[in-house]
Amino acid sequence: MDKSFSPVIFVDGLAFVLGVGKAFTLLIWRALPRPRPGLWQELPEAWQR
Repeated sequence: MDKSFSPVIFVDGLAFVLGVGKAFTLLIWRALPRPRPGLWQELPEAWQR
């Protein structure tokens, strides 16, 4: 292996790792169940029923 280390390879690898991490985060975030709306959003709906 060469003693000189290319910063371009380091930056490309860092960008790749961050991109894959963001993709997995978004995938997991979409798979999570959505929380119920807040009480202030439910009150007008219940009032109109």
